[in-house]
Amino acid sequence: MESKEDEELKKVQVVDARARNISHNVRCTECGSQSIEDSQADIAILLRKLIRDEIQSGKSDKEIYKKLEDDFGETVLYAPKFDMQTAGLWLSPLQELLEDYGLSKNTSKKLMFTSWFWTWLEVFH
Repeated sequence: MESKEDEELKKVQVVDARARNISHNVRCTECGSQSIEDSQADIAILLRKLIRDEIQSGKSDKEIYKKLEDDFGETVLYAPKFDMQTAGLWLSPLQELLEDYGLSKNTSKKLMFTSWFWTWLEVFH
């Protein structure tokens, strides 16, 4: 049987692990190139505290990400959602992969594929 102190310690460890996980996926709005977990900027420290407070209030990870996105914009997240505005970002590695592995044997086919790909993006954007 676990003591009350052990239970409290486990709760603190769970909150800390969730907070670190979320913090690794959130970009520092001041630094831009670091996650808030790695940054020592004032805003990063405040955001880490906000995340811990939200976790302790019972919010899910998804709700916390949504709050951060609503407050700071989609660029605060390292993995933006897939929609028509970000389709080019998500699909461009696929296009490069297809071209690199020779699915287009010659230049004219590569140009056709590239043209088709960007036309597709424009139509659905």
